[in-house]
Amino acid sequence: MAQKLGQIMAILFIIAVVSTFYFYMNYGQKTSQISSLSVQITDLQSQIDMLESAKLIAVDLRADDVRPPLQTPYLHIYGSVVNVGIDPAYSTELYVEAFQGQVLAFNITLSLYTIPGEADFSVYQTIFYSGEALTLWHVWSESKSINLFWD
Repeated sequence: MAQKLGQIMAILFIIAVVSTFYFYMNYGQKTSQISSLSVQITDLQSQIDMLESAKLIAVDLRADDVRPPLQTPYLHIYGSVVNVGIDPAYSTELYVEAFQGQVLAFNITLSLYTIPGEADFSVYQTIFYSGEALTLWHVWSESKSINLFWD
């Protein structure tokens, strides 16, 4: 009887050792998987945030140097700026600079205010100037998502 009890105890001990070993092997593997999934979740959340953030694009945005006879010349900027992101684009501005040869004719900021997410803003601006015809002009946004040149 004592011999059978010893054998049963030995078998139970071996089962306990194997079970403990198996548990710790799986525990380390599961911990590694949890860590990997946590990194994937963080990456996916940053991708979602990036997709939702405000992003401006120019749609048929143009600028023409208009020189009517016997009137003040002006740079006519027109078209649309579209926020293709979900979040609003606050304090949106376009920067405009123009040159007459090598000389800076003007450098101004056009405020477009707030453009809601997934919405467009019609641009129709007239910038008067004096002197010779413009030889180069440039319109851009703070993020450089809009960056247009004409010459």
